[in-house]
Amino acid sequence: MTETDEIYIDPGFRDVRVARLRDGKLIDISITDLAQSSAVGSVVLGRVMRVAPQLNAAFVDIGTAKDGFLPAEAARHLGGQPNAEVADDISSLVHEGEAILVQIDADAVGTKGARLSADISLAGRFVVFGPRRGGVAVSRKITDDVERSRLIDALNGDDGGFVVRTAAEGQDTAVLTADADALRARMHEIEEKAANATAPATIEAELDPLLRAVREAHESGVSRVVIATRAGLAKARAYATLAFAGAGPAIDGHKNGEDLFEDAGITAEIEDLLQPRVALPGGGVITIETTEAMTTVDVDSAEVRGADKDTNTLAVNLAAAVETARQVRLRGIGGLVVIDFIRLDDGDHRKQVVAALQTALAQDRAATRIGRMDDFSLVAFTRRREGPSLAATLLERCAPCDGQGWRLSLPAAAAAAYQLAEVEAAAGEAGPLVISVPSDVAAAMNRGEADVAAFATRVGREVRVLSDASRERDSVEVYIADDAGSTGRDFGGADS
Repeated sequence: MTETDEIYIDPGFRDVRVARLRDGKLIDISITDLAQSSAVGSVVLGRVMRVAPQLNAAFVDIGTAKDGFLPAEAARHLGGQPNAEVADDISSLVHEGEAILVQIDADAVGTKGARLSADISLAGRFVVFGPRRGGVAVSRKITDDVERSRLIDALNGDDGGFVVRTAAEGQDTAVLTADADALRARMHEIEEKAANATAPATIEAELDPLLRAVREAHESGVSRVVIATRAGLAKARAYATLAFAGAGPAIDGHKNGEDLFEDAGITAEIEDLLQPRVALPGGGVITIETTEAMTTVDVDSAEVRGADKDTNTLAVNLAAAVETARQVRLRGIGGLVVIDFIRLDDGDHRKQVVAALQTALAQDRAATRIGRMDDFSLVAFTRRREGPSLAATLLERCAPCDGQGWRLSLPAAAAAAYQLAEVEAAAGEAGPLVISVPSDVAAAMNRGEADVAAFATRVGREVRVLSDASRERDSVEVYIADDAGSTGRDFGGADS
């Protein structure tokens, strides 16, 4: 049976929420703070500020608060296709003061600057172009040897390298070469702009979160995109018409004045993703805890009982392996993850659990690397960090409980208040819109360019924010002034 993917987008006033569902089940979620929008994919002319031989890396000024980090492995493409015989010594690849063209590979996180790569990658509908690479690689999902050979022959040449996407299978050669030629032309424009720029300078900025989600939906063959707001819908359709002649997924709107994520059950799933305990299908639970050093996952059989203890233990561990892979993907957890499985003495059972984890992690876009199960039934794996986790985006340490719990962060609370107010503005009758929130949230709502006045312009009506010191961080009420009815809702992330 063919799987159907849909993408739901809620382009809010303070953040953009993007959810991907497969046959109605959430498989990916991202929340982008518009004040800290991702720059991943942007092509930048940077200037090398410091070469650090001890790290085998260089620090590059890319025009942001923190210098970008360029490891030697990612700098090998600066001269074009790297020579395998040349040692990966950063001092031989770059020198201080040099202007270099790089791409942002991962956003800055905490005290770490953005991760950079000289292996520039430009994605099209059917192929990904690497101007500083060579050869043609074909998606592993295309298994027919004759088709793989045809695709390689169609794109083989001396001008850069290509990765052929799954969507290219069965496509006419002329369609594939047109896609490749468009990417070559785009790279030529980037090089011309860089030649006339002074470092540091952004040569090609990544799209905003809404349009990036629409582009990725088109590139990955998503059948339908649903957008929560009229303005977002119009913007997405205009982009689709210009970028890919209106082809690709159907782009639909949601019922005016209704909450898309609430109606689809996504809001409840996000709240669940902020909790440490996750119930497993068939019984058992996993508990996920993240520290500065690592994330630990404890597997517990809970109330699962049966005549065959080994069979029950294996079943719970297999379910835990699959669910752990899903949870780290949805929660955006990066770095080292250690799973404490229920003890397994049977060697074949151990292999089955590790294999199940490998299969589940293979569905993740982020790079992962898994180790073996040790004698204590512990398995460690790493997942490439691609930005702040879901918890880091939405939560903060709870000061009233001495940092022992979490609560909704101020930026997230302000974004949620605006989101609820926008739904009410679209559904409610004419009149001033009143938003009642805690005092600190009210202050956060009126901070920066995306303030109350800008929101009033967005919704086309007067907006009043009431500061209520008696409210908790996760409480907001929205109503139309002089209207007997009001709309109030608590949204997730309560103090714990």
